[in-house]
Amino acid sequence: MNNLTLRQLRYFEALTQTGHFGRAADLCAISQPALSLQIKELEDTLQQTQEKLTNLQKQRGAAQSAVLSPEQQAEIENFRKKTTETKRDLKDLRKNLREESEQLQFWTKLINIGTVPLLVVILGVALAVVRRRRVAAK
Repeated sequence: MNNLTLRQLRYFEALTQTGHFGRAADLCAISQPALSLQIKELEDTLQQTQEKLTNLQKQRGAAQSAVLSPEQQAEIENFRKKTTETKRDLKDLRKNLREESEQLQFWTKLINIGTVPLLVVILGVALAVVRRRRVAAK
């Protein structure tokens, strides 16, 4: 898959700041689907990195665990914490996106079911009034 990019990190930062896909997309001057795609790619990259790290640790075994310096072990632990935080943030953002999508569906249904028929009735009444005036004028 793709490597982690600075652009993806900027998009993720905007997303965490705003907590909203639409506002983050506006802040980054891109479309919401493009932002969602970049965040998904970031998530996939982090998942692959986590899987590689897990596989390497399994292959290394307990005997080689002493090979890592304390700084390296601290860095690995720091990476795990950041990965966990990122996953939690992405989960929250997905929840917000789902809620926004449901709200949009509600308003779309309301417009389709309520407003469009109302406009048709108003147009019909207006046409009837215009025809009566024409007939009355003749």
